Amino acid sequence: HINQIKELETLLCVVTKTDFITTQIPTFTAIDTITIELYIDGVELVNPLGSHTGIHKLGFVYFTIKDLPVFLQSSLGSIFLTNVHYSPDVEKYGYKEIFEPLIQDLKQLLEKGIQFQGNTYKIALWQILGDNLRLNKLFGFVECFSANFCCRFCLVHKNELQKMFKEDNSLLRHKAGHNAHVRDVIDENITTAMCGVKSDCPFNELGYWHVTSNLVDVMHDLLEG
Repeated sequence: HINQIKELETLLCVVTKTDFITTQIPTFTAIDTITIELYIDGVELVNPLGSHTGIHKLGFVYFTIKDLPVFLQSSLGSIFLTNVHYSPDVEKYGYKEIFEPLIQDLKQLLEKGIQFQGNTYKIALWQILGDNLRLNKLFGFVECFSANFCCRFCLVHKNELQKMFKEDNSLLRHKAGHNAHVRDVIDENITTAMCGVKSDCPFNELGYWHVTSNLVDVMHDLLEG
């Protein structure tokens, strides 16, 4: 199935056939590359209305294979648990420490790949999904949605955000500009209030993936927005 859909020129049913991928992330166009999608979410193990919320909260990270047929992608048998972490540790150690083993595994999966039926397949991260608060924290953006620049995708000020209905390409975040913001915030040349950036995202370490190339989570932003 993977070989078939990547060879067909007119079929648009998987992410690897989109212009976004073929022009910006050529790593994914190789016939031997399999793309995966991560999903991060938190689970409260006690009564969410009780007095002990947060103390026992856990974070879970799952992955799915985006090159599978669509009817299989939503099957529970095609969703795999890859990381479990204690949520309070995020504040104590940061996401970089928590996800370092996963990031190193992703590097190896792309560089060395996996063997299957005599063939070597490379594995590449396609995108990361989750609720906006969690993604903003993971990606290094402000976690307050009343901040001056709270959007992960653009640099529209909060005063314009509610009345802007047309995309302004000049305000979209891009890799070079975002990396400059990260450096300037770390060096204290600018403040987070001026750009909405607090820190770098640990997954940017992969090289081929970047927070500014991540897409909108349709469930959280549209269907449940």
